[in-house]
Amino acid sequence: MPALRAWTDHAFADGKAEWARLNRERRWRGEPARPFEMDVQPLGSGSDYTAFEHHLGIPSLDLRVEGLQGTYHSMYDDFEYFDRVVDPGYAYSVMMTDLWSRVALRLGEAEVLPLRYSNTAKFVLDELQAIEDRADDANAGIAADSAKLVADFGPLRAAAKRLGDAARALEQRGDAAAAGGGGSAAINAALISAERQLLGSGLPGRPWFRNELYAPGLNTGYAPVPIPRLGQAVLDKDPRAYRAGIPPVREALERAAATLEAAR
Repeated sequence: MPALRAWTDHAFADGKAEWARLNRERRWRGEPARPFEMDVQPLGSGSDYTAFEHHLGIPSLDLRVEGLQGTYHSMYDDFEYFDRVVDPGYAYSVMMTDLWSRVALRLGEAEVLPLRYSNTAKFVLDELQAIEDRADDANAGIAADSAKLVADFGPLRAAAKRLGDAARALEQRGDAAAAGGGGSAAINAALISAERQLLGSGLPGRPWFRNELYAPGLNTGYAPVPIPRLGQAVLDKDPRAYRAGIPPVREALERAAATLEAAR
């Protein structure tokens, strides 16, 4: 499959370039560099995971094969077109069936669920930095201080750090439990509950979307806008929403951290 190989090689090269760029920025801020690793993108909307992730707080994955054949929800969506044009020989279909089966087995047979909320904490810290950078760009040329996007992210960073510390402590216990130390039931219960704690009362103007870390943008189609209260406020250049978005996000992070800390 030369086309698939070219596409994956290009995606890998893009990922390496973005990793190098972010490490340069970390060096400028006096932060340690990070090793290159697979980057799992946050979920937006437009597929079956939407209700689970954004409304119910259930960890979700969107595993798919994409290509350049150019049709999406078209009049050609029938078995003949799929069989003759999209996947003749069903190589992609078999591959995805194999991948999903392995994921299901890994989750179903795990002594300790492979959910790493230390990665969530790192994601939040990275996104807060990205949001602040975009806010600085949005403030360029704005003379009035009242119209600028300005807020103290210190409480959010502290809450994210607390989540990371709690997650790493629980992950150490989980690794010991998986190695035969026992206690996995309480760890799994905390891991399942933690994602629910990221739910709030609902985002402004769209209360059905309750996840404080992940949501599609109001004007981005299916594309995600991480930490949506703050990310959307930057897109809208709304300083009041920017400041008001901090407490709900901080509270969600602290609820998730407390859930992990309370696991016995």
